Amino acid sequence: MKSLFGSLSRERILTFIAAREQGYAREITEFWKCPDRPIKRELNRLESDGVLIASDLDFVVNYFWPGNDITIEQVMSALGFL
Repeated sequence: MKSLFGSLSRERILTFIAAREQGYAREITEFWKCPDRPIKRELNRLESDGVLIASDLDFVVNYFWPGNDITIEQVMSALGFL
C-alpha cells in the first residue's frame, strides 16, 4: 500500500480516516505508535490537496473527508494517481 499512496504516513492517515471517518494527529500517532512530525506534515499536505478537511476544535485540529460519499477514485485523483 505504501507504493500506492506514496508514503507510509499517508497510508496510515488515509486508513485511519477511512475506518473512523475523522481523526486528529495525536490520535493517529497513538494508534499507529509512530512519530508525530511525519503524520502532521502529511495531514497538512492532504488538506492543501483537498483530500481532507481540517476543523479547529480549540487546541486540536480534526481532519475528515470532504463529503460523505467520497470514493477511492476521488482520493487517488486528488493525490495525482489518476
